[in-house]
Amino acid sequence: MRLYFDIETIPSQHTEARSIARAGVKPPGNYKKADSIAAWWEEQGEQAAMDAYLKGALDAAEGEIVAFSYALDEQPPVAYVRSRNEPETDFLRDVLGKLADAVDEQLNRYGDARFPESPYLIAHNAMFDLGFVRRRCMALGIQPPTWWPSLFDRDGRDYGDTMTAWAGPRERISLDRLCRALGIQSPKAEGVNGSDVFELWQAERYADLARYNMRDVLATRACWLRMTFEQEAAA
Repeated sequence: MRLYFDIETIPSQHTEARSIARAGVKPPGNYKKADSIAAWWEEQGEQAAMDAYLKGALDAAEGEIVAFSYALDEQPPVAYVRSRNEPETDFLRDVLGKLADAVDEQLNRYGDARFPESPYLIAHNAMFDLGFVRRRCMALGIQPPTWWPSLFDRDGRDYGDTMTAWAGPRERISLDRLCRALGIQSPKAEGVNGSDVFELWQAERYADLARYNMRDVLATRACWLRMTFEQEAAA
């Protein structure tokens, strides 16, 4: 069984997160005089502080998960989006519980000679997504499914990654570029990308966020099938 998945993350919603990020921002080292430092803060400082805060979405020690989409084998993807008044703990525990139930149902119904006891997880930049979920589970005291890869599992053996399957272990390629290279519909084609996630979530545009999340899963699956030569290229 293959489990294609993707998550969307945002900066910490802790009440002090913005002030903590701002406290870590400093003017460039060549700014020595008080008036030049004050001018830097007025012209660039607040944007730098905001950029530092937003960057926390990529760090599981600070960021949070707000959307989770997956597809089992050839099934249509499903997506879960956390509402603004829902604690991340409740959201993640509920999503992982539903995911585990779906995997168990699939295994009980069809079986799988290749992976009889666990699914084979596949994502784009899988180390980030797999690690982010596991680290948030650690932070929130949530037990992930027993088959969820550990931080020490190996790409290609314990899980699949469309990014490294194309670029190798030391290079990177975005999912958008990979789709264009393979002639697959990009999940960014509708004008939404990862930088829009926080804004969509704040505006409570949950349906738009869910669709974007599912498009990533569909694109990841299509890329994987193309690169493993299970799906022919378009004529």
